[in-house]
Amino acid sequence: MSFAHPPGDVAHGALDAWDPLTGKKKWTVWDKYPRISTVLSTKGGLVFSGDMKGYIYAYDADTGQELWKFNMGSACGAAIAMVPRGEVSRPLLCGTAPTSLPMRSMRQFILAASGREN
Repeated sequence: MSFAHPPGDVAHGALDAWDPLTGKKKWTVWDKYPRISTVLSTKGGLVFSGDMKGYIYAYDADTGQELWKFNMGSACGAAIAMVPRGEVSRPLLCGTAPTSLPMRSMRQFILAASGREN
């Protein structure tokens, strides 16, 4: 895979977090490739995003610190959605599924957390 580099720079991807009240950037996570998934943030202070290498990441919403990552086996170019069920459930969809491709190219994982401190 190759990308055209912008003048004076190297092509890359980034995930930025902005403070909606001040309009100031809080943090940035840099990546070698563009981030092609949507981003989900939660009331509990988590930010989820996927990448072209097949990883889904969870970040701390305040600091941008990576909390964990999981390889879903396919580029994460689809929507990331959350559906509360009881405590906390997060269906994570990964795959590249342009409208011309069948949905079988998508993967869905359900990651559940109790939402309670142990």
